[in-house]
Amino acid sequence: MKKKIIRLSVLVLPLVATAQVGVNTSDPKATFHIDGNKDNGTTTNLMQQLNDFVVTKEGKVGIGTTTPIDLLTMVGNGNADVNMGLFTNGSTDQAIAYHNALFDGTPAAPQTVGTSRSITAFEGYAYNQSFTAPNLMSSVVMRTGRNAGGEIWFGTSPTNTGNYVNHYNSSIDNNGNMGIGVDPTVRTAKTKLEVNGVISSTPQTLTSNGSQITSTVVSVQPSVQDDDFILPNPTAVPGAIIFVRNITTTTAEIVTPAGQIIDASSIGGANNLYMIGSNNHSSKTKTVMFVSDGSNWTAFKPSN
Repeated sequence: MKKKIIRLSVLVLPLVATAQVGVNTSDPKATFHIDGNKDNGTTTNLMQQLNDFVVTKEGKVGIGTTTPIDLLTMVGNGNADVNMGLFTNGSTDQAIAYHNALFDGTPAAPQTVGTSRSITAFEGYAYNQSFTAPNLMSSVVMRTGRNAGGEIWFGTSPTNTGNYVNHYNSSIDNNGNMGIGVDPTVRTAKTKLEVNGVISSTPQTLTSNGSQITSTVVSVQPSVQDDDFILPNPTAVPGAIIFVRNITTTTAEIVTPAGQIIDASSIGGANNLYMIGSNNHSSKTKTVMFVSDGSNWTAFKPSN
């Protein structure tokens, strides 16, 4: 009897090592393949694969596809949300569902979801793992707002630090107010945009006649008298503020492609404004601030 068992095992082992297992299909496409609706043909199309589940020899899992690309590949058609339910002792009162992923504990010591965890936030954290402790690098939290609605918090940290206490530095509150450099654990922004810190714009230096002004801070360098530098169309950038400085002693001509350039202390305007390069010129046009009202540009000079 023992000899027969050994011989049978020897015959079966090669089959176990090389076989592909199929459920509802006689033509499995992976090491383990379930055809949920039993509708696959000889040549399986994408729609037929939507009810399939496979595990490949590389350990890749495919849901809705027989050819997973990554460790887990999910393919759906139409309303194909991913839902996850985690609950305790058969009670779904504290279930986490509808594509939420949470962890318990703190950012410094993340843990798996515990008992009686309710849906309070969607939290995503990026760590740089070290031998001593995980270093929190960046995070985003979507949470219940202080005054109804919701909030989104953003956090970043310098390289290889455990700065968990002062990690969050930007947020959008339930009114759509965005705070940059404002710690949302203390408060959110008081206006549509609040910046705690210095705001800068990449300076633009223009040297050629007919150059387009595309930055907030601009230095013009005319090579000959009355070289043109062209503002954006004021109708396309309502509310835009542009600072222009003539860094030469040669006169530059600032031109608008639509509307007028109106001196802040005047009523009428023109489609151009001359910026005199001389420091002591009475027009005070060495540096000018242009503000678009959606139709025209208003020019503010030091003399205003």
